[in-house]
Amino acid sequence: MVDSIWSDVKGTFNQQKTVVPKLILANIIAFIVLNGGHFNFTYLICYATGFDFSKVLHFFSLPIQIEELAWKPWTLLTYGFLHEGFWHILFNMIFLYVFGNILEEYLGSKKIITAFFVGIVLSAIIETLAFQLLRFTIHSYPYGYTIGASGAIMAIMAASATLLPDFELRVIIFNIKLKYIFLFYFLLDLFSLTDGVNWGGHIAHLGGAIFGYLYIKDIYRNSYIDNFFDNITGLFKPKPRMKVVYKSTNPPNRNQQSSYKSNSQKPNQQEIDEILDKISQSGYDSLTKSEKEILFAASHDE
Repeated sequence: MVDSIWSDVKGTFNQQKTVVPKLILANIIAFIVLNGGHFNFTYLICYATGFDFSKVLHFFSLPIQIEELAWKPWTLLTYGFLHEGFWHILFNMIFLYVFGNILEEYLGSKKIITAFFVGIVLSAIIETLAFQLLRFTIHSYPYGYTIGASGAIMAIMAASATLLPDFELRVIIFNIKLKYIFLFYFLLDLFSLTDGVNWGGHIAHLGGAIFGYLYIKDIYRNSYIDNFFDNITGLFKPKPRMKVVYKSTNPPNRNQQSSYKSNSQKPNQQEIDEILDKISQSGYDSLTKSEKEILFAASHDE
């Protein structure tokens, strides 16, 4: 049985096309190792050796105090793979599975990785800054730690609802559009700020949601975010060998150039459907410049 489980785990990580199962599995493994209550592997080792188990969790959790965060910068990322209990990780992984698969189907694995990890880090930064503002305005500064991937999942949910606002999900017996599901949770976090319970968590959720919305808008326009990370990853890639390219002296045929003008021609639904089908099969990066312009114009018409 152990061999069978291990084979399934390796098979999940070896899949090249989908990244959502890998993110879910990484969260589950982190939960079993570090957050499984009194039954996890790390707790048993700490109990046997007499080491304080809470110190292990605090080492990876995001501290509220910026002074402590300055000495623990890795927690800007690691906190997103920790969860408080079974129900916390269960609901987070359900939302990651549903909205993550929608986003990955239309934009590809590369962009959902960006949405997830930037969502984690940016949510942590926004929460930290919010607590500093609270510290200097009402002179109330609680001490504690933050854990959970909810900020990243809100980023993915917002990105999905921005990309496909009218896409419908089956919820029990009703079909509900993505934009209304996202709006419900966004307003829930917004109004929950007034009760003071998990104030930092709600701030992190709102920060992730804002990033998810802006990320899709950036993809439509200039792709500054993707280009930034492409430039960073490009630093670690081996440089290709020099090639000699012979340029043609004949000018390009104007008929081969894009004839679409976003300001003068409104895209029809058939064009949009064909582009979405192409994204589903080959990813967003496979689109031509003209197709990206059509998709961008369609988003502004809605």
